[in-house]
Order: sequence, then structure tokens, then C-alpha cells
Amino acid sequence: MVEKMKIRKAKKEDARRISLLKRKTIREINIKDYSEQSISIMLEKNSLQNILNRIDNKNVFCGFVNDVLVGTIALSGNNIQSLAVKYSQVGKGYGETLVEFIENYARRKGVIKLIIYPSLTAREFYKKLGYNRTGKTSTWKFGDKILESSVPIMEKKL
Repeated sequence: MVEKMKIRKAKKEDARRISLLKRKTIREINIKDYSEQSISIMLEKNSLQNILNRIDNKNVFCGFVNDVLVGTIALSGNNIQSLAVKYSQVGKGYGETLVEFIENYARRKGVIKLIIYPSLTAREFYKKLGYNRTGKTSTWKFGDKILESSVPIMEKKL
């Protein structure tokens, strides 16, 4: 049986753990889908300083099981961002729980449609959760660095 996850808004003191979780997830999960250069950019994007900035400027949430950070997710406007689940906890339902949480949070904020620019790794995951391709694409960037072009934009009406 999977233990219940407690989700709360991220605090500045969570930034280091979020950064470590995100960077480890990138190295263990995303590495099979991206070039070394793209992985390097993703790691930079999830540095401690960038996570601190994200906590200041977006709605960032943490999921804990027994005080251990097992996942994180963010919402910026109507855009889901930065979902990550600890590698050893993938497949246990924590990712789905975080997305469901962010969908409910967005509904309470009056959002009627959520948009995601999913990684190659996460596209099937979001499809299973009811997100559909819009037919439009975007480019994943970090500053002036391109990680991926032609990212399918997915959305879900709430």
C-alpha cells in the first residue's frame, strides 16, 4: 500500500530539496530521451537559485511522505510546470496525485483550462490523465538555449 502524500505550498527552505529532487530525476529519468547538452541545460534550469526564483514567482507545491519530499509541481497562470517525482517513487501514483491537486487548485483559482508543454518522457503520462494535444507546438527554452523544438502543447478543460 502506498502511503498518503501531504501536499503543501513550497517554502524557501524547501528549495534545496526541490533542486536535488529535480536534478536527480532529470539524471535518472529524462536522460534516456535527451542529449547531454539538453540534460545540462535542464540541470542548470533547476539550480538552487532558479528554484528559489520559481518559489517567489509561481505557485510551487511539494508532496511529502513521512517528511520525505517525493514530488513537486508548479502552476504559472494556467500552465502546469515542473512536475517531478522521486525516481524510487515513480509508478506509485504520486505524480497523478500532484496533477489532481494542481487541477483542483487551478479550479479554485477560476482556471477553466490547463496547458502543459510536456517533456518527451511525460507525454504519455499526461495523455493518460486526460490531456490532449492541441495541434500546436512550442519550443522549450531556458534563456537563449533551446532544449527541444516542436514540443506538442497539451491541454485539459477543467
